[in-house]
Amino acid sequence: MEDQTKMSLMEHLAVNQTQTHARWDLHHNTLSTCENEMHDDEV
Repeated sequence: MEDQTKMSLMEHLAVNQTQTHARWDLHHNTLSTCENEMHDDEV
């Protein structure tokens, strides 16, 4: 029973980590796009 609980926790953490990572990638891509646009404006 304890092993099963640990596995569920690990799976839960893995899912959360994946979702957070996907969100961070999206956020990072948005920031990069904004920086590129600002850089274009300077030139």
